Amino acid sequence: MENSSMKRIVITGAKGLIGWHVHVRLHAENCAARFCGEPIPFEIMALDHAMFDDDMALKTALEGADAVLHFAGVNRAGSDDELEEANPAIATRLANVCESFDSKPHIVYANSTHAANDTAYGRSKRIACEILEKVSKNFTNLILPHIFGEGALPRYNNVTATFIEAIIAGQRPDINPDGQVSLLHAGDAAQCAINAATECVSGILRPVARDIKVADLFSKIENFDTRTHTLSHVLQQVRNVTKLFTFIFNLVLYHGFSSPLPNLHNGRNRVNPHRHAYPYAWFCAPSQHRQVFRVSLHPHPEDGTNESDHNGI
Repeated sequence: MENSSMKRIVITGAKGLIGWHVHVRLHAENCAARFCGEPIPFEIMALDHAMFDDDMALKTALEGADAVLHFAGVNRAGSDDELEEANPAIATRLANVCESFDSKPHIVYANSTHAANDTAYGRSKRIACEILEKVSKNFTNLILPHIFGEGALPRYNNVTATFIEAIIAGQRPDINPDGQVSLLHAGDAAQCAINAATECVSGILRPVARDIKVADLFSKIENFDTRTHTLSHVLQQVRNVTKLFTFIFNLVLYHGFSSPLPNLHNGRNRVNPHRHAYPYAWFCAPSQHRQVFRVSLHPHPEDGTNESDHNGI
């Protein structure tokens, strides 16, 4: 029987940091519903770079969509001119397809605090936002600070992952003693985007971040290193820290033991990718769903994910 209440959610940039966390959380909601014998709430259309660039795949995904969570973007390029043009070009492509349909989806745009700056990247993000907010009356400008979390790439605009990699390698990077960063976990950013879409929240959203000196961040991560501290010391550090640093402690474990982000669903030339995805997906899923997330260890076509288009995250 068709589930009339199921929302069709499109994720662009689904292989990226926040996109992957969004997919995990939506998938966990579907798993929880199936476990309880209830209709699944989401039809998930996860678009990676190749699918976004494919005219037919993009149009098929967007047709009938209730919401688009837009994380596809560029934060570095060969030149400032390329960078400034990249995000508006991506936004224009998305806008043109959305405008071809009578019903416009709710668009949640992952913007950046840098959009307020007069830099190539800042202008690029700001102009992309201006393009997309004209598409639909339901538009959320999600302004995000520095994002960290499972799947972040060291030495790629991510200070937390870079520090963790350096500590694991026994290195000490150069640190600006006056530097400061505002941190938000990718899971929190993902949930904020999901809530905006499911609760039809329009306008500007600024998730609360945690400001910390860069030197203090490095020091906190060092305190989680079991090679230089006893396990009891590390556990005591975890007991005494806030939610933010609990996330960072878990992230240290992730970088110490994991490979790049796995696929959630069957893809071509893969053998049971769930076996590899499960530990990460289980951890990144909302805590209330972890006990039932194990049902995703095997493919379920009815879980609402567009598996036929090999859309692994």
